[in-house]
Amino acid sequence: MHIDMNSYFASVEQQANPFLRGKPIGITGKNQERSVVATASIEAKKLGVKTAMSTWEAKNICPSIILWPGDPEKYSDIMHRFNAIYRSFTSRVEEFSVDESFLDLTEEAKDYLGATCMAQTIRERVREECGQRITASIGIAPNRLMAKLASESVKPNGLTVVRPHEVIDLLDRSDLEDLCGIGSAIRTRLD
Repeated sequence: MHIDMNSYFASVEQQANPFLRGKPIGITGKNQERSVVATASIEAKKLGVKTAMSTWEAKNICPSIILWPGDPEKYSDIMHRFNAIYRSFTSRVEEFSVDESFLDLTEEAKDYLGATCMAQTIRERVREECGQRITASIGIAPNRLMAKLASESVKPNGLTVVRPHEVIDLLDRSDLEDLCGIGSAIRTRLD
């Protein structure tokens, strides 16, 4: 299972600051004028703002965007909370980044239905313990690469299950750059 929190830094800020809810926000560094958008809220993404976009470009695309300085301690605290939830299901948790984790549920879930039920329970517990605004996209698949690709396929707040016989179909409908670790430079070398 791969769990990827949706617009993580922005969602945490919207949970902590109700006046930011439903508004396009961009989480930035301390110096907002010479910074990039570390995370755009779901509302900002719908208007064309992207992660790693300069703040001036974000303002040009979305003049109503609220630029908000990031709070790493707050994000780390929430990360520890949701990873504690994951560890209550399995000891085999790999923190991939501040907002992504892999869970090996092979022994605990037994099958894909069991893993799906666990995913729904995890989602409910994250909502209860971390807040309604913090959501995740979850992918369940036979291996880490496919689980990550599955979680990326439906955002925000998706739950995608890819059984072994469905792996080829998922790969067929995905771009090469959708695979973890393949960016434009590697794609150019592979073409």
